[in-house]
Amino acid sequence: MHNATTSKKALLRLGYSCNNICVFCHSRSNPPKGPDLSGAEALRRIDILANAGFEMVVFTGGEPTIRNDFFQLCGHAAGLGMKCGMISNGRMLYYGDFAERVAEKMDYIILSLHGASEATHNLLTGQKSFQQTLAGLVNISSSASKPSQMIVNTVLTRLNQGELSAIHRLLESFSPLLHKISLPEPKGAFLSNPQLALSPKEAAAVVRSFLDNRRVAPGISIGFDGFTPCLLDDFQIMNNDFFTHNFLAVFEPGEDKPAHPDHGSRVFLRSCLSCSRRHLCAGIYSEYLKIFPDTALEPVIRAVSNSVRFDYNSTVPYPADFGTPACKMAGALLSTPPNRNIAVKSGNRLKLYNTHEADTCHAELQDIKFRSQQVYSCGDAEPSGMYFPLRMKKLNLSRKCAECARLTVCSGVFAVSKDNVFGISIEKIRYVLSESGGRTLEIGCGYVPFIDVIKDAVDSGGIISYLGIDPDLPHSADSLSAKTISFRKTSIEAFKWSGPPFDTVILLRSYHHIKDLEKAMSVIVSITKPGSALMITDDARHIQLFDGGHDAAQREKPAFEHFRCHSAWDAVKMLELHGFGDFSVADASPETAMNWFVKARRL
Repeated sequence: MHNATTSKKALLRLGYSCNNICVFCHSRSNPPKGPDLSGAEALRRIDILANAGFEMVVFTGGEPTIRNDFFQLCGHAAGLGMKCGMISNGRMLYYGDFAERVAEKMDYIILSLHGASEATHNLLTGQKSFQQTLAGLVNISSSASKPSQMIVNTVLTRLNQGELSAIHRLLESFSPLLHKISLPEPKGAFLSNPQLALSPKEAAAVVRSFLDNRRVAPGISIGFDGFTPCLLDDFQIMNNDFFTHNFLAVFEPGEDKPAHPDHGSRVFLRSCLSCSRRHLCAGIYSEYLKIFPDTALEPVIRAVSNSVRFDYNSTVPYPADFGTPACKMAGALLSTPPNRNIAVKSGNRLKLYNTHEADTCHAELQDIKFRSQQVYSCGDAEPSGMYFPLRMKKLNLSRKCAECARLTVCSGVFAVSKDNVFGISIEKIRYVLSESGGRTLEIGCGYVPFIDVIKDAVDSGGIISYLGIDPDLPHSADSLSAKTISFRKTSIEAFKWSGPPFDTVILLRSYHHIKDLEKAMSVIVSITKPGSALMITDDARHIQLFDGGHDAAQREKPAFEHFRCHSAWDAVKMLELHGFGDFSVADASPETAMNWFVKARRL
């Protein structure tokens, strides 16, 4: 059975009644959102979650522990083979007998402490709650049945920013636990108290000062929620949200079925499009931009791999009950969360792979595996070069898995695709190039793998002249030069051009290699004219499965010097900002290889 960290969790909100009235609470509204769930309805929902394959139900509210039937709900979940967790303000744990019963029932607890002093904590919770919460922490941490995972959450506001270090020191006596520091989610009661919020940059400065000066204590780890990678260094390691804790569903009182968790109402700024960490980022809360309209974020520019590496773990028999409601699937056989596992059908066996890569979040893996299905088997060979996909096998999700209601809590089973997706992709690239016309510029031409298409277009009169530029232009390019074909060793950011405007600009798997995308787009606009065509193809982020033979150092090294992992639609957003339109878009999908295509014209 999974431990509390890796259990497939569902959050069950029992209602909104609470014995605190926290001034930042995202769940509290006036008037209340609706009545609490009846006991019978709460039991029915636990049944639904158990039947869907969830291993843990985490009760939240409001405040779940003030319900008279709280332990009945816990017992019902346990009787169905589920573990229990709760998100609580901890006040009921003040009562020793109650705390002992909770410790016996719970494997996972999130408690709240928002001040190191009684005055601050009580001011934020709206009640005289500090002494009860602190006593509750004492009771639960000293219990012989202490939960296997304890988290204490501090919501960072303007009122408690000066007590962050003191709160952390206070928690040392309750180790082991995770101290989670969260930005307030701007909805509910928070919207009536926006003056409590620190600006994103102020909050980041408080956190950095805290990290620089904190005393490292045994058994106390730290996580953060609500920050963006550009604000928080070591984001991948310290980000700590519902996805990190393997919450795969949220069941709200007003909904008739569980839903996928999300990051709330967040948006991206223009600068975010250039950020190398955008694929890891949920964006910034939109309400923060209303409170702090001058918010500016600096994009992080660094190398990032466009692939997620999964390594071989083990081989197990093919499930006899595969595709039936009772099917347990491969996700239950590994100790990591389901999106970090992949099972591949190999005869009458399943080969299991998993990843521990920190540079990919749960939501992105969900998208790669189950929406675009960009999963590839590489065997033992490290792919490289323009034609590296030809040494990879495309995998697709089993149809039975795709139709299964339990896919949310499962790794899924994949099998080798019968379609020649790479051959189709290469032919499409050749077709796109054949449509080049007039004065043509190729950015990042490399060793010009499709020079025959270029020469044919020149011979037919479609291309008047062709110039290929690349900062790492190989010597072999010189031999390809001709009267109308030439090359220059430079980047697009440094490119100087005084000749006639170009009619066509091509980026053939070089878009992600451009370091300063904003500057590159400005240069492209300056050397083209209205009506000029822009054609881009690049690789979507994808999963590569390896059967072994690579050491840890090699696994940590990004495969290519990419500076972003845009989808076709990310590229469209960037182009729109620079005056392009009339788009033709083909994104990566289960039926295609990893390439996406965008054609556009300057307006």
